[in-house]
Amino acid sequence: MSIGDAPTEENTPFAANGPTSQSLRVGFRTSQTWSVGLSPVGWARYANGPASAIANSIVDASTHPAFKIFTAIPEIIAATPDDADAVVRQIDTFLCQIDSPRSPHEEKVIAMHEALRDPSVGDVETLSERVGISRRTLERLASRFFGFPPKTLLRRQRFLRSLGKFTIEPGRSWSASLDGHYVDQAHFVREFRAFMEMTPSEYAQMPHPVLGNIFTKRLTEQGAH
Repeated sequence: MSIGDAPTEENTPFAANGPTSQSLRVGFRTSQTWSVGLSPVGWARYANGPASAIANSIVDASTHPAFKIFTAIPEIIAATPDDADAVVRQIDTFLCQIDSPRSPHEEKVIAMHEALRDPSVGDVETLSERVGISRRTLERLASRFFGFPPKTLLRRQRFLRSLGKFTIEPGRSWSASLDGHYVDQAHFVREFRAFMEMTPSEYAQMPHPVLGNIFTKRLTEQGAH
């Protein structure tokens, strides 16, 4: 695994990454792989520490304090490795039974997440007004539960909306996929390079077996975190 332009390295069997604003590159040998994703409110409920502390980082989840609550998951998987449905049920049960206190900021985190997913929200001032908090509080909540400043989150959302349209609808051109908040196609190309370390044309020529089969729903939801 690697993030951004870092070299790909072999990772612990129980790896975790923080929020990302760069491409996550993953390679597998013969393996069985399970993934649990956290939304911002999921981070507020289950993770320890600010999301910004491990943004764009890959860590050993079995020892990193942010993911202490999840250390039982590999044991759940190992108990019934050949019964995927049973593993899903057991992981769901485990997460639902965790006695984890709600953050006092939970409602604002949910409101912020919903506002970010709204294509009409294109700047920090509008985001702050939509959530009903000051820009200073917005910055603090964004760092704590989303991992990045509000401006970066908005940039990432419009990029993911564009990438989602291109990915989900075969044959759609990049120009027809652009989010309405891009000034022009050159603006999008610069953003694409910043997030993906390649051009849109280079990306389009690559195979995307994992993205096509697993992440399409996430892109449809305009960039789940």
